[in-house]
Amino acid sequence: MTSARDGVITLQNPLPPITEPVIINGGGATLDGGLPDGVDGFVVSGVGSVIRDFTITNFDSHGIRVEEAGRVQVDSSTISHNGGAGIRVSEGAGMVAAASSIFAIHTEDAQPCAARTY
Repeated sequence: MTSARDGVITLQNPLPPITEPVIINGGGATLDGGLPDGVDGFVVSGVGSVIRDFTITNFDSHGIRVEEAGRVQVDSSTISHNGGAGIRVSEGAGMVAAASSIFAIHTEDAQPCAARTY
């Protein structure tokens, strides 16, 4: 269950993991976690997904967690004020961030990732 008001999406339960290629366009919306107990924002474990035009904030853990994914693109987004990293890239994963402001990228046993703020 989620609620949306004035461009803010407030989660009441964790989002399901992204396991297939998908483009998620936030249209400038804010994804506000506000959930306790180590909850991440987007969890991506599929290949070829794009997360675009979001502000991702207030998650107890990471704004985006990328696991076992071949390539994930984060575009035109701001990821900040989360309990863990803005983006955590785990084993076997790769990602590209473009035109985004990301605070704290953490990689662990992962391929190099490209991260830039434009």
